[in-house]
Amino acid sequence: MQLREVDEDESMELVGDNRAGVYIPFFGLDGRPNGRFQIRFYSTLGRSGFQVAEDGGSRPKYRGPAGVTPAPYFSPFIDWKSVTASTELLYSVEGPFAAALLCSLGLPTFSLTGCLGFKSKKSEQFELLTDIKSLNLRNREIIVAFDSDSTTKPAVMGALHGYARALANEGAHPSTLIIPTLPGQKKTEPDDHVIACGIEAFKRLPVERFLEIEALWQFNGKYAVVLEPPAILNLNNHKLIEYFKFVNLVVANQQVIQVNSKGEPKKVQAGQAWLKWRCRREHPQIVYEPGEPRVLTNGNYNTWRPGCKPRPGDVTPWHNLMGHLFRGKPPEMRTWFERWCAYPFQHPGVKMFSAVVVYGATQGSGKSITGDMIRGVYGDNAVEIDKSSISSSFNSYLTKRQFIISSDISERKDLRLDAEKLKVMITRPEVEVNTKYAPKYILRDCVNWYFASNHFAAVYADDTDRRYFFVHIEDKLPTELSDLLRAWRNKPDGQFEHYEDFGPLLYYFLNLKLGDFDPRAAAPLTPDRDDVIDAGRSDLDSWCADLRADPMPFLRGFTEGFTERDLWHIDELMVICRIHLGSAVSRKALVGALRKAGFIKLDPRVRTARGRLQLWVLTNLEHWRSASVGAMADYYNSFQPPPPKF
Repeated sequence: MQLREVDEDESMELVGDNRAGVYIPFFGLDGRPNGRFQIRFYSTLGRSGFQVAEDGGSRPKYRGPAGVTPAPYFSPFIDWKSVTASTELLYSVEGPFAAALLCSLGLPTFSLTGCLGFKSKKSEQFELLTDIKSLNLRNREIIVAFDSDSTTKPAVMGALHGYARALANEGAHPSTLIIPTLPGQKKTEPDDHVIACGIEAFKRLPVERFLEIEALWQFNGKYAVVLEPPAILNLNNHKLIEYFKFVNLVVANQQVIQVNSKGEPKKVQAGQAWLKWRCRREHPQIVYEPGEPRVLTNGNYNTWRPGCKPRPGDVTPWHNLMGHLFRGKPPEMRTWFERWCAYPFQHPGVKMFSAVVVYGATQGSGKSITGDMIRGVYGDNAVEIDKSSISSSFNSYLTKRQFIISSDISERKDLRLDAEKLKVMITRPEVEVNTKYAPKYILRDCVNWYFASNHFAAVYADDTDRRYFFVHIEDKLPTELSDLLRAWRNKPDGQFEHYEDFGPLLYYFLNLKLGDFDPRAAAPLTPDRDDVIDAGRSDLDSWCADLRADPMPFLRGFTEGFTERDLWHIDELMVICRIHLGSAVSRKALVGALRKAGFIKLDPRVRTARGRLQLWVLTNLEHWRSASVGAMADYYNSFQPPPPKF
């Protein structure tokens, strides 16, 4: 310890006290003296040991130089650099001799200069000395072993709890070692107990946790503060809780005992204490990043969790299912579909710009179970929703999802109501999550969509829509394949009949060759696409589609004395459309349907016998795009009788 004696004169010069004693140099974490020191005074009765004399009991046993910030004592018997680089258990005591003895016996121990020596108001280290913070306290167990009177003196008890709170604020896990008072002593210090009973007996002394601090750490295992949006995150279900509801409802009945500086116990609300705790679990944002760790390098909390684990195995049922689904169809359809399934597993978090729609009136044809097989591979990252969820203003089903199955969305009253919304959902990069009774927040949208329907009008699509990959299936699954697939799907542990989980299917997807598959490209046109488009069209849309297919023969059937021409006014087309459909058609509706069908309205108004009109081009579009207004007028007027003269 590099001790030396000092006489009364030197002691007076060093610390302003004329008692003789022992000069104790302090060391830094590098093992070298750092210039700080204390003097441990001898008893006034002589040098019979460090005993407090009966007539000098009120005088301090230790004293350091006036005006110098207190410092912890690090014994030279320990390699403190190695200790600091680790998270091994530390002991903390009150005096340097106890620290030195425990260090010499293999227990890394530092000491305070008294029970309040963990802080310094003069140097504005109000909670914890910087030298103690430098010990790498986060997630470190620290046993505080104060003298045995810590359980009987309220001030010492208050100091002990204050010290523990200060350590916990730096991320440590403090506990206290209860030292019994040995027979014949007023109090027992840690080194007294070791000398009397041995180091092994000292190690076996009971250790108690600080209930207040344990409660805070338990909160960290259940909840986290999220800064954007400001809320509390339930770590079990990843739901956000507003501050008011968290404090006044969720944890309102949870209290802890907090001991103040006077050693007085007081009940405090556990939730509020945790929110004020500097080491509360905290994350800037909630994110959903497939394939990334739970906590990202920027501190954001990732709600993604892995699905099943890949491993080689038999995927014959899947191949048989694919053979059934794509029987009689071009082979490239199956190739594209399997690559669509596999791409998000090989590139986690990628959002496809296309959705799969499998439809057919036959029950048990394999539409739903195909989606279920894919869902099984994703695990908790996939979900099936009902048709009402799409139109709901609440969309919590989108959180923690890479894959969503929606069955029979076409049963909605009007497919067009959600047509644009669906298109946006398929391709959007972000989504605002709106959950009942919880703050809204923005999340990256990683969802890929699979629609299954018993109706031909599975979704609303038009001729220009390239977001959907359509597959029509009517044949029922063979019973033996259906039974095998359902057994695979329905078992709680997700196993095949011969005890294989979804891992083999994931392994298959991870090793599938993707070729030139582009997740952002339009879905390929399939032979089944036109059926869905036709089934979803209104009568007006169908009329305009037929007009587009062959305008002149189509119009000839509804117009008496018909003459073929390229340019038409909307009123003329509206009369013919009403005759054909047998119902009223508004000008606005017809204009929208014509545009949707691909017809063009010429921008300049043309002077005609009926006044200035805007005309629609039914045929020879390229010619009329470059024609002059005069040529348009002459052409249109040549088919119109002159206005009557009065």
